[in-house]
Amino acid sequence: MRDLPIELLGSPFLRRVAVDVETFDEALRDLVTAMFRTMYRAGGQGLAAPQVAVSQRIVVIDMPDEDSPALTLINPRIIERGRALARFGGGVPEHSRRDGRGRAAHAGGGRGA
Repeated sequence: MRDLPIELLGSPFLRRVAVDVETFDEALRDLVTAMFRTMYRAGGQGLAAPQVAVSQRIVVIDMPDEDSPALTLINPRIIERGRALARFGGGVPEHSRRDGRGRAAHAGGGRGA
């Protein structure tokens, strides 16, 4: 399995609204596996499907310095946004990060969240 191409800042894929995943099958499992592989090879700690030209609500995360397992988020939702800025470091491959700042947010899962 080869790495997926990572979309760079300015790519139209990064501006599209991602759609919910509705089919949980082997193709989804293969995509998630390819996303983890691509993320690891790029030296990242998180990767969203639109970053690999897939407009679906999928995120993979692995924080190697944390004592927690890798995560796959399917159809996550932001349910609350804070006003505070959160600093984050090398979780996103360097070529796709702007200034290293983002709004603090609380995420929830599923359609009912």
